[in-house]
Amino acid sequence: MEINETRKAIFIRAFIVSIFLVAIAAAILVSWILIRHSKSLDDTFNARQGPSSDLKTDLALMWKVAPNPSVFETAPVSPASAANAAARVFKSFESQLVGLSVDEVKAKLAFPSGWSTASCSQPFSESGNLKLSFDNGRYGLTFVLVRGADKRVTKIIASIQN
Repeated sequence: MEINETRKAIFIRAFIVSIFLVAIAAAILVSWILIRHSKSLDDTFNARQGPSSDLKTDLALMWKVAPNPSVFETAPVSPASAANAAARVFKSFESQLVGLSVDEVKAKLAFPSGWSTASCSQPFSESGNLKLSFDNGRYGLTFVLVRGADKRVTKIIASIQN
């Protein structure tokens, strides 16, 4: 009889310790998710802004990326501050990009050389439209630079994801 009572006590202690360890692991996972999420929400998203008052700073800020808040995706995202900066930059350049070639657009927007599909956008292509997305999967902005037969920008279409 005494052996069964000892086994029962050991089993109960092991079960309690297991539950405690699972609770600690869950708390660590939730903390990790919240920290990643807070980096992509570094500002309040506001797509409807006026032109940039500090274009140099906004040009650098709009290309900023942060860890993806999603547990299931690893591609970096644009934090709210980057999407806001992109809105100000495109408001400043809305008529100046029309008529430009790909290289001229890259120069005007201070396009970073390492920026690619892994950095929240489709890259510039030699044919077709150019799509630049500044979003974190929940909200953001997309700018489509429509190109004509001469491969120059003919118009810009902006869309907001909320």
